[in-house]
Amino acid sequence: MDLQPQAFYQRLQEDDRHPTTSQAGVGDFLDAIQQAMDRGATETLILTVSSAMSGAYNMASQAAAQAEIPVTVIDSKGPSMSLGWQVLAAARARDEGAGMEEIIECVNQVRESLVQVVAMETLEYLETGGRIGEAAKWVGTVLKVKPVVMIDHKKGWLHRPAWREPKNQLWRLCLRNLKMRLVREKYFILQFCMVTPWKKRKN
Repeated sequence: MDLQPQAFYQRLQEDDRHPTTSQAGVGDFLDAIQQAMDRGATETLILTVSSAMSGAYNMASQAAAQAEIPVTVIDSKGPSMSLGWQVLAAARARDEGAGMEEIIECVNQVRESLVQVVAMETLEYLETGGRIGEAAKWVGTVLKVKPVVMIDHKKGWLHRPAWREPKNQLWRLCLRNLKMRLVREKYFILQFCMVTPWKKRKN
């Protein structure tokens, strides 16, 4: 299926059928491990979305216990590019000839340096996905406030959101949150997201 983000958000607004997701199962991970073995792998590393947000880590761990080769499973403690940056770090370390212990260390260093701030235009999808309750969505909608959340990369979950009314204050709040976490002589990979639903243009 080839669906671009713009078309995806447009369908969220226009289609009564909303998309759902399903985590990979043990069999899916075993198939992926077998494919790696077929290409000559003697050891594999699996990184999953935060175990606090998905059961993928548990499924991968079960598959690792059944695999015919050593498999290391890492909980990325985050979603989206919080996971993506760690995968990239692992792949780059591998390509540079690092062993498994060195690769894991690189991944851990990246995760400890991550700061992810998410500004959201709407509370609808947080409520639909079970991240907030219906009451919180109702209050936020009535008061016309917009949430700014951060990912806790130790617990793998969302920090309690801060709330701002005007849209232009979202950017200031996000930047202030980032600056508060800048520590001297420590490097950060920053992900700055604005999640905005597709809005139909008026004729």
